[in-house]
Amino acid sequence: MKKLLSAFLCLTLIFSLSVPAFAANSNYGTSAVTSLSFDEETTIDALRNQCSSLSPEAKAIFLQAISNDPELAAYYKQYIDPTFSRSRPTNFARAASSNPLNQLEKNLKALSLPTAVVVSLVAVGSGFIAAMADGPLIFGDAYLAATVAGASLIMGLNWIVVSPQFPNIVSAFKKSFADSVSVITDVFDSLKAEAKATSSAKKKAEDAAKDVSNTVKEKGSSDTVDLDQFKDKNGKTPKDKSSGKFTSQKDSRYTIEKDTAGHTGYDGTPKEWKLFRSGKRVASLNGNGKIVGN
Repeated sequence: MKKLLSAFLCLTLIFSLSVPAFAANSNYGTSAVTSLSFDEETTIDALRNQCSSLSPEAKAIFLQAISNDPELAAYYKQYIDPTFSRSRPTNFARAASSNPLNQLEKNLKALSLPTAVVVSLVAVGSGFIAAMADGPLIFGDAYLAATVAGASLIMGLNWIVVSPQFPNIVSAFKKSFADSVSVITDVFDSLKAEAKATSSAKKKAEDAAKDVSNTVKEKGSSDTVDLDQFKDKNGKTPKDKSSGKFTSQKDSRYTIEKDTAGHTGYDGTPKEWKLFRSGKRVASLNGNGKIVGN
C-alpha cells in the first residue's frame, strides 16, 4: 500500500510540474455545479481560503482528483480558481484505478451533499494520501490534513444537510482508507464536535443579525452592518481607525467599539468590532462589518 501511494504521489507531482496548473485552455465546458449551500458566500470564501492552504503535495493530488471529475472541476473553476484548467495525462489515467480518491469521490457524491462539502472532503483525502507517502496514517497527520482542508468549518456551515449524512461520510473514508479505520474514526469524532460548534455559533450569529435594525445594515444585506454610517466625534469611521467609539448617523442607539479579545467568528474570520444598542452589546462584527457572533 505504501509503495502504491508513493507511486501515485510521484505521478501527481510530475504532472503538477510538467503541465501548467493554471493554463488558459480548458478541456471542458463552462457550465458549473449550482448545488451551493444556504450560506453560499461564507462557504465559498472558507473553501477558497482552505484550498490555498494545502501543502504542495496535497494540492497536487487534490487538483488531479478534481480534474478527474468534470462536475467538481467545473465547480472549482467557477467558484475557487477561474484560471484552473482540467487535464489528465495518459500515465496518470493508467494509475487512476488504484487511486483511493476515485472511490471516495463517488461515494461522497452519492450522498447528495453540497458540492463545497464534497470538494472540501476530497481535499481532506488528498492530505491523507500525501501524509501516507511517508508511512502509515497517524492521528496527528490526519487531523492536520483535515484542519488545513477546513473540513469542520465547511461541514459546520452546512450542518443541517451534513448531519444526517455524517455517518455515511465517515463510512466513505473508511472504505477508501481501509488500513486506517481507527484513525479515521478518531479524526472524524473530533471534526464532528467542531462542526457542531460552528453550526451552533452560526445560529447565534444569525439570531443576532435578525435582532439588529436594517437601518444600520448595508442596503440589501441581512447580516452586514454599514460601517460607513458609524462615525466618531471627528467624523472618522471604523474603516479609518482601529479604535474609538463610533455612533450610527441613522440610529443613534447603535454604537461600535473595537473588539480586542482576539476571538474568531463562526465563519473563521476575526471578531474586529463590538456592536451595541443603547449600551448593550448585541453582536460581534468582522472587519467588513459582517455579523459573525452575538
